[in-house]
Amino acid sequence: MNTIAKQAVVSLVDVVEITKACSLFGLARSSYYYQPIPIAQQQKHGGGKQPNALSAAEQDKILNLLTSDRYCDRSPRQAHAEMLDDGLYLASPRSFARILQKNGQSRNRQLQRSDMVRPKPVAVANDCNELWSWDTSPLATTTKRLFFHLYIIMDVYSRFAVRWLVAPVERAEIAEKLFRDACATYDVDTTDLVSHSDNGPIQRSDLIADCFKELGITKSHSRPHVSNDNPYSESLFKTAKYQPGYPWQFETIEQAQAWADQCFLNYNFNHYHSGIAMLTPASVYFGTAVEVIQRRQLVLDDAFKVHPERFRSKPPIAKGPQPAWINKPADQPSKEPYEI
Repeated sequence: MNTIAKQAVVSLVDVVEITKACSLFGLARSSYYYQPIPIAQQQKHGGGKQPNALSAAEQDKILNLLTSDRYCDRSPRQAHAEMLDDGLYLASPRSFARILQKNGQSRNRQLQRSDMVRPKPVAVANDCNELWSWDTSPLATTTKRLFFHLYIIMDVYSRFAVRWLVAPVERAEIAEKLFRDACATYDVDTTDLVSHSDNGPIQRSDLIADCFKELGITKSHSRPHVSNDNPYSESLFKTAKYQPGYPWQFETIEQAQAWADQCFLNYNFNHYHSGIAMLTPASVYFGTAVEVIQRRQLVLDDAFKVHPERFRSKPPIAKGPQPAWINKPADQPSKEPYEI
């Protein structure tokens, strides 16, 4: 029908305007100008192969590595970072994720609850020992309704767990000793330190308040029932309890303490953390991250020289940790430069 109407419009364009002629025959003006591609010249859409795509052999190699004993518990970005440290570049972390998804080796994570009541606490760490986050978490035992309690203090900028302890009860005296030991062990200038926590009984206790006042530590508290105000401690607890090998129940406090020691030593020195540019917390806390970033940059530079077409926007850059915020204000830049 459109073909007949178009022929009629063509016969009238010398007499009336194209728009008026099209309206007379109920033909859209764009249809008059449309020039279909001949069937013989038409090409099928989709199914084409990207010239820069990874080959089947490359994808199989990546999949075998990611499902190996060494990388099977790593996220794509963690595995990518560890390979860079070993001097190996195979593809981008996004390519790793696509390969895992294609082979049914990935799944989504749960979203976290968000609830806001009181004004937000705001704090920032631009270097180590400027902002610490601390909290306690129950550990289930083999005895019904009996829990051990895990105490943890974390340096927010580096995500380094500076002190941890498993105790049978929650007591302010235990938390006070933990803080004093941590400050003494790492020779922390407590007058520049902010301690952030939730509103638990020991966190709000007079003993902790007096201890912080004596040491010169500034206190910061979350809003009640708002876990997002203390995301670093909450995230650390989830990382610890959702790792492979977590026993879920402990028979003795010695068993719980042994698990905590193994867990947080591995976390500090072997865990590639997404919040600090896939570096380990210890490398950032003890200042060796600069050397790691420089080595990664050399690997990325070599990879760019071999396949520059796979990096379309610009040469890849090895990144470093950014300032760590608790409730970052909207007027702050989304990313701040990191200088090596």
